[in-house]
Amino acid sequence: MNIIATKREGVESMYLVCTVVSVFITVLGFAMLLVPTILLGVVMMVTCGYLYLECRKIPNIVISADENNTLYLPDGITVSMDDVADVSYRRASARSIQYKWGSVTIKTKNGTLYKYGYIAECEEVAKRLTDMLYQARYKTEI
Repeated sequence: MNIIATKREGVESMYLVCTVVSVFITVLGFAMLLVPTILLGVVMMVTCGYLYLECRKIPNIVISADENNTLYLPDGITVSMDDVADVSYRRASARSIQYKWGSVTIKTKNGTLYKYGYIAECEEVAKRLTDMLYQARYKTEI
């Protein structure tokens, strides 16, 4: 079993720190009796807490493959490389800075899209999946 894609490390801790900071902002707002600060803290706390819980659901190994060119995706989904039509990626960016992590999208021939976010080294993952795709096509043509 070859590991193709893993979850970016530090995503959960980033959202956890954001949640803790928002709790601090909310407490500060209550201490100073500032309604806008309280509202900002509560909105941040709910948003960051939700994103933290969603990130916890993502497995550490997102995409893996076996020697038969079968991809194993989260939630028990298996896709044969013969069924893959396209692989694309999108790097995360903020303020003109592009990060090495991002999302990877796998499109099958029947039109199903599998998109996974918070992928470490998403460009390398997409290149590796594309190489596997071309190797699978080459083997079926011979």
